Amino acid sequence: MMNGFEFVKKVRETVPSVKVILMSAFDINDPVYMSLSSSLNIDGFIQKPFSLKEVIFTIIKQLDK
Repeated sequence: MMNGFEFVKKVRETVPSVKVILMSAFDINDPVYMSLSSSLNIDGFIQKPFSLKEVIFTIIKQLDK
């Protein structure tokens, strides 16, 4: 079984241009998250718990880039 970071790495190997938004209960300021998200070039982050409004905003933000 793979974790989210391993999944992102596999997706990036297959389709490098895909936008990746990670959803997690990790704190965005957690050193492990920061290290892995930087190395994997994660486009967005949604921290649990979140609202539908936050999900929509994060998706729109990525589509506008």
